[in-house]
Amino acid sequence: MKIKLVYPGWPKLKNQPEFNLPPHGPVVFAAAVSDDIEISFCDENVEQLDFDEDADLIAISVMLTCQMPRAWEIADKYRARGKKVIFGGIATMLHAQETTMHADSVFIGEAE
Repeated sequence: MKIKLVYPGWPKLKNQPEFNLPPHGPVVFAAAVSDDIEISFCDENVEQLDFDEDADLIAISVMLTCQMPRAWEIADKYRARGKKVIFGGIATMLHAQETTMHADSVFIGEAE
């Protein structure tokens, strides 16, 4: 089995200095997964998401509310391709009801 962890990009403000906010949740989740499961990870703030990469399960982690529209867009694209999508993260908890329309499962609290 292969799980693709996705950390969605967020819109940058005009004149905003460039900075990276490394996501903690997906890293902890990956560390808790059994060794017989293959994991790949994409932070859209650093690299472009490859929708053609093979994966059995897509796990989207969302920390900021401003990431939610992009996270839902990503989920909808994967689900249109027949992929199962799960969500977790702080912003997911804040927008759980809306997120259920874009996910097969939504984690409230710690997923790992």
